[in-house]
Formats: sequence, C-alpha cells, structure tokens
Amino acid sequence: VVAHFILSRGIFGRWLYSIGHNPRAATVSGVPVKKVIIATYIFSSVCAASASIIYTARVEQGRPTLGASLLLDIIAAVVIGGTSIFGGRGKIIWTVFGVLFLVLLGNALSLLNVPFFYVAIVKGSVILLAALLDVVRRRLALQQVEGDTMSDLILQFQDIHKAFFGVPVLKGIDLDIERGTTVGLVGENGAGKSTMMNILGGVVPPTS
Repeated sequence: VVAHFILSRGIFGRWLYSIGHNPRAATVSGVPVKKVIIATYIFSSVCAASASIIYTARVEQGRPTLGASLLLDIIAAVVIGGTSIFGGRGKIIWTVFGVLFLVLLGNALSLLNVPFFYVAIVKGSVILLAALLDVVRRRLALQQVEGDTMSDLILQFQDIHKAFFGVPVLKGIDLDIERGTTVGLVGENGAGKSTMMNILGGVVPPTS
C-alpha cells in the first residue's frame, strides 16, 4: 500500500518513472538521480528484510538460503504483471495481479502432480514469454514515435492546468513544438515557467 501510494501519488514515484524511462532527461529536468536511486535501493532492502523476517517466522526455520527458491517466483510475478524490464513502466497493482496469476498457476500444477523440475520450466517459459511481449511492445512504441516524428508537429500540449494546494499556477496552457524549431519560455518570476518545464519532463503531473 505504501509503495502504491509513493508511485502513484508522490513526487518520488514520478522521479522513479522518469529515471527508469530516461536518466539523462531526468537529470536535465532537475531530478536528483543519484539520491533517488540510493533511496530506492534502501527502500527495497527494507522491504526485503521485512519479508525475510515474516517468511522465517512462517516456516519456523532460519538459514541464509531459505528464500532462494522464491527468486524465480518474484521475477515472474513482476514481469507477468507488466513491469518493463527496460524501466519506466510498472505499477504495484499490476504486480499484485501477477502474484495472483502465479499462485493460481502453481496451485494448478500442484494439483496435477507436476514435478517441481517441470514447474520451474513452466514458470521460466512464462517469464520468457512476458519479456518477449515487453520487447515487442517497446519496439512497436518506438516505431510509432518514429512515424510521428515524420510530421512537422513533434510535441503538443492542450489545455494544461496545474494547481498546488488549491492555488492555480497554470491555466489553459497550449503548446505546440514543430520539428526544427527552438522554443523558449519567457515570463516574470512566479509565472509558472519551471512548473511547465517539469510537466514537459514528466516530473510533475498536470492537474488536468
């Protein structure tokens, strides 16, 4: 729940998506890339430590390799849930559905008395299929972007609104950027230039 709130509602989640999608663009947009990556690893280690404590209490055993067999299931659940192996795409809810699918698959194979060796093969095949679908989806998206860049209009924003704590900052902003042109944002302090740049970089989501 905490991770879902961070990724979907917090600015830290926006930073994570922007870094995963394009670290250089995130750096240019003012995202503290190194600090965010370090904080992410710290948060991941805390979650892993908490899970290990719960799992150790569940099986009432303790050894360094206790959760080694869960690594394949963890990777499978995340990849099946739609999280991109290239970064910049993924949601906690998708991972939850991936876990549910994997549990149903494991229970079905257990009821069929399938040997553990073949169960691992099936799970690995599912991971490979999900990864191939992610690669195909990414290539199709790149081809679409390349096709769109053939036109003169390469970026378009319409009716952008942004408010902080109920205070409007941007109202009805339209922006068209054509290929081969240079665009500059000019205005007084507090006019919303930085906010617009953060929206363009994907760091801050627009209100509408």
